[in-house]
Amino acid sequence: MPTVGLSMIVKNAEKDIPYCLRSAKPAVDEIVVVDTGSTDRTKEVAAQCGARVFSIPWENHFAKARNAALERMTTDWVLVLDPDEELSPEAASKIPSLLVCDETVAGYLFLQRNYMKSDTKWIGCQTVHPWTGGIERAQSAMIYVDNPSCRLFRRTPKIFYSRRIHEILDPQIHALGMKLEPTNLVIHHFGFLVDAGSRQAKDSGYLELLKLAVEEDPNDDWNWMQLGMAQETLLKDEDEAMQSYRRASELCAGNPNSWVCLANLHLQRQEYREAIEAASHLPTEGAPGVIRLSMIGDALHGLGRLQEAHRAYNAALHLARSNPLNNGTGSDLFLESRLGYTEVRLGRTASGLEKLKRAVEAAPDVADHHDRLLKALVLVQRNSEAAEAAEAAIAYSQTESAFARAAALRLHVGDKEKARNLLDQGLKLFGGSERLSKLRASIPSM
Repeated sequence: MPTVGLSMIVKNAEKDIPYCLRSAKPAVDEIVVVDTGSTDRTKEVAAQCGARVFSIPWENHFAKARNAALERMTTDWVLVLDPDEELSPEAASKIPSLLVCDETVAGYLFLQRNYMKSDTKWIGCQTVHPWTGGIERAQSAMIYVDNPSCRLFRRTPKIFYSRRIHEILDPQIHALGMKLEPTNLVIHHFGFLVDAGSRQAKDSGYLELLKLAVEEDPNDDWNWMQLGMAQETLLKDEDEAMQSYRRASELCAGNPNSWVCLANLHLQRQEYREAIEAASHLPTEGAPGVIRLSMIGDALHGLGRLQEAHRAYNAALHLARSNPLNNGTGSDLFLESRLGYTEVRLGRTASGLEKLKRAVEAAPDVADHHDRLLKALVLVQRNSEAAEAAEAAIAYSQTESAFARAAALRLHVGDKEKARNLLDQGLKLFGGSERLSKLRASIPSM
């Protein structure tokens, strides 16, 4: 029977690594952990969990570190995980059957399930799914995105990692004329759920590596796109991000992800015609086709061309639902919400509100759905319903803005007592809020 070993590179991961190693241990014959400079108990904890632990200097190059770990492996196959990941139990149980295959299969794609707190609707061309719970370490997540990634492969010197950051094996496997087989086996990734400080420190390190990567290989469109995302989200430099996205699109016009990033940034800047032009480069079928129509719909909506926006949203929703796997996904619900709000603006109040309420009920954790329903109710002057909807939203999003909005709507319909209660609740959470304090001061106590 072929053997399989777990290969990892780690740094300061003493809290995460026990979960990771426990999840993989039933499936592997050896565990190799390469430490790149931990200052905590990572190495000691890994050894206690049965790993062979090695130390190497960190050279600001993920592929070099990955390859150093591969050199220390002795098994026929290699499984790769990061400390902030866990192998799902069903994946661990099915790995042995994957190892018995013909010699043209070099590796397998697993689904890296990325749990996130954000309620964004698009991450590149990947489908966003609302997270409904069931995994203890993902309890703070709002969505997840599945990213296919080669994580199980044959151990041979001919298969190795490339790229300084976002390292991959695929080019070497394809160059050998061998196959990468897809699976539906899941690796749970919790790295996006860490506290803001930890995430910022990690992202800052990634930014420096991306700058080095584009200097070394200025013709790699993927590095330019990743740099643009870092410039947009970390540096808040939209102009530089725009240039990076454009460079990525020029280098590989067939990569839909860079066009999504470019169109999305144009939408944020209310450059609607430019957004339509960028989105038009996306494929017309599948998930990219859904995103293409949705983004064009957003741009047309922003231009006030509501009938055209309605047609675009409707076509996107039809395309999304033509694939049974897309029903109930984040993109499906975002589209229904957008379509509903557009219908309300077009005077089709009943059908529009029905769609908006359905989206809220299906994904109550998504603030965007609540916001759009509230705007629609205010637009048709159903202020009492809007006030109730605003209070309902607080159960899922206890922000300063949510309390202020709900209290203002209660005041608008003359319900001072409920407005006071809402503001008192808000001030318990946001005691220093000038906005809430001013609103509360405007309502005398009974």
